[in-house]
Amino acid sequence: MSIGERIKARRLELGLSVDEVAKRLNRDRATVYRYESNEIENLPISILEPLAEILQTSPAYLMGWEKKTSENQNLSFNYFIERLMFLLGYEVVYDDEDANVWLFGNEGVYEITEAALDDLRSGVKAYLRFKIQELMGASRKISKNQPLKHRNEILNAANEIKGSTEEDKNHDDAIMDSEDF
Repeated sequence: MSIGERIKARRLELGLSVDEVAKRLNRDRATVYRYESNEIENLPISILEPLAEILQTSPAYLMGWEKKTSENQNLSFNYFIERLMFLLGYEVVYDDEDANVWLFGNEGVYEITEAALDDLRSGVKAYLRFKIQELMGASRKISKNQPLKHRNEILNAANEIKGSTEEDKNHDDAIMDSEDF
C-alpha cells in the first residue's frame, strides 16, 4: 500500500472528509487529494507529523515503516483531550460545510476557532507535563531495571485468576523481564 493509499484509508476509517483534513492541515482540498493520489510523495516532516495526528496514527505508519496502526496509535492525544472535555460536559463539533467549530456545554453553544482549540490542547498538554514533572519530583525515583518487590506473587495471582497456561506464564515472565517494560 502506498503512502497516499494509507492516508486515504485512515481518513475514510475515521469518517473524515477531505475538507476537514485540509482545514486542520491548513492546506486546500486539492493538496490533500494530491497526497492521496501520490502526486506528492515526499511529504515534509512539517506536514507528515500533523497529518498523522489528524489521522490518529503515527508518521511511521503513514510512511509504511509500520504495517498497521495499533489501537493506542489510533487514538491521538487530541482525541483524549476531546474525550476528557466530553466527560466534563463539553463537546467539540466540526461543521465541514460551513467550516465552523462549535463548543457545546451546559452554559450554551459557542462558535470557536480552530486556533483557540489548538491553544486549549497545547495548554492541557503543557499543564499535564508540568503536573507529571511535579509528581515525579515529589516521588522516590527507582532504577528502571529494578524488579518489583512482589513481582512473582503478583504474576502468579493474576495467572491463577485468568486460568493461564504454562505458555501464558512464560510470556508474562518474558514481558516483566524485558528492558522495555
